[in-house]
Amino acid sequence: MVRALDGTPWGRGGVSVVRVGLGSLVLLIGCGSGAGPTTGSSPSTSGAPRWPEAWVALEAEVLELVNIKRGALNACGGELQGSQPPLERDLLLTEVARGHSEDMSERGFFDHVNPDGLDVEGRLIEAGYGGDYPWGENIAAGYTSAREVVDGWMASEGHCRNIMLGDYTVIGIGYYGEGSDGPTWTQVFAGSH
Repeated sequence: MVRALDGTPWGRGGVSVVRVGLGSLVLLIGCGSGAGPTTGSSPSTSGAPRWPEAWVALEAEVLELVNIKRGALNACGGELQGSQPPLERDLLLTEVARGHSEDMSERGFFDHVNPDGLDVEGRLIEAGYGGDYPWGENIAAGYTSAREVVDGWMASEGHCRNIMLGDYTVIGIGYYGEGSDGPTWTQVFAGSH
């Protein structure tokens, strides 16, 4: 079953309720603090990949589709968004996104804030990502393909704005496919130094 942010059932696929703002409990767009971005292609704290290759391929497909969307004009909630440069995959943001997708699936919640009260800003700080950079997060559950989840985000004004925001230069994408309620997806965006 796919659940909305408030726990009510959705139809096929769902995206989170969007909250936008600036401050310490910013859920989609704000400023994080910590060590800053790193880029590359093999995220793992132990140095060895731990994510199934099929999941890595879905994450790569989401990045490709997001960058196609960013390269075109898009209407987010009826407001035209100009094209933006492509986002680069960031290893640390990927680990944060994967961790949140896994946490949502394993602990059975669907929210930007986990049951311990940790939000995206807290997860970024905990991971050592930081500085005064813009950051944001999109989450979704129940979508089984990269195209479906990106289309779902693009159909939601706030999620679309996150994808199209020119202040973002790097992204981490986390797909987790073993939850009892279906797959969970997280995108974590940030600006660079």
